[in-house]
Amino acid sequence: MGPDVDLSDSLADSLTDGPGADLPPDWWNTAWSRRRRITFDNTQHGALQDVPVLIVLRGGRIDYARTRPQGADIRFIDADGTPLSYEIERWDTTGDSFVWVKVPQIDGGSATDHIWLYHDNPGASDAQQPTLVWNAGYQAVWHLNDGFQDSTLHGNHATNVGSTDAAGAVGRGRQFDGNNQYVDANYTQNLPIYTVSAWIRGAAAPVAKAGPTDAINGALMREENYQLTWDHHDSYFRGAASLKTTGDDWKATPFATLKGKTWYHLAATYDGYALDAYTDGQLATSVAAKPAPVSLTHSAKIGRHAFRTDIHPFLHGMVDEVRICSVVRSADWIAVQHQSMTDTLASFGGEERWP
Repeated sequence: MGPDVDLSDSLADSLTDGPGADLPPDWWNTAWSRRRRITFDNTQHGALQDVPVLIVLRGGRIDYARTRPQGADIRFIDADGTPLSYEIERWDTTGDSFVWVKVPQIDGGSATDHIWLYHDNPGASDAQQPTLVWNAGYQAVWHLNDGFQDSTLHGNHATNVGSTDAAGAVGRGRQFDGNNQYVDANYTQNLPIYTVSAWIRGAAAPVAKAGPTDAINGALMREENYQLTWDHHDSYFRGAASLKTTGDDWKATPFATLKGKTWYHLAATYDGYALDAYTDGQLATSVAAKPAPVSLTHSAKIGRHAFRTDIHPFLHGMVDEVRICSVVRSADWIAVQHQSMTDTLASFGGEERWP
């Protein structure tokens, strides 16, 4: 990020007074009449590069009356004046809008690092570039916001099998009735190392059974390669991340105590030697796991077991914001992602106007 450019009190006052104000030296483009500074609180973590952050817009953070339909005129600009790639997940002028922005760097230990939000340009056209937001190790990103498109350049678009639209952890998500509903991710790549994550809200706390037969289901399931499990007949795998290692050996590590009717952000990383489970941005547990080649052919599933039908494979609950990465994300990265998605990373300055 570039250096901060602070406005004097008198200049800040003139900007909110309307026409006749002096143009600030760091104003990005005078075709845009309004802007706000968005500052990141990263005091507890190290520097991060090329990180997608969620920007939540609502009244008081943006003047919807001075935006184009579907937010076509919004722009996000780095402190050094560089336009940033962004994706509008949901635009709602009557409530919250959710926009993902790729920030080149968030400074470590900083509470002053910032970007700018510009809007109010009647002649602007939409400039979203979703695939550039998610191009740093992301294999698939499903927002599950009224659709099943993969936002990455890989185009791993999912297929719905009966799940219904519902309020999610970030915008909208998917509801599963526990009987026969799921989403087929249509993703079959075997990953020797990875980071996988999802928001999940079980209808009840993880249980041994969820019907007349033993249960194995969860947020994101691909059997031997990776699993974010909720219900399981074996307590070792219940509410845990798991995978299969050498010699038909299975390893699992729990996400700590999980309750029903509560949203959790679950993430798992595997570097070839250790499987780590994160709950709400914090490392919960870890287990050593020997690397093993994976030769699966079935696709990952959201809200059910990847392929088994001899057990109860369907989740009763909700899932949102599912991601698969072919790299191992750091603990700081996962923590900042959770901070971003719970709207505690970014704060908004006052509106500045030109002219």
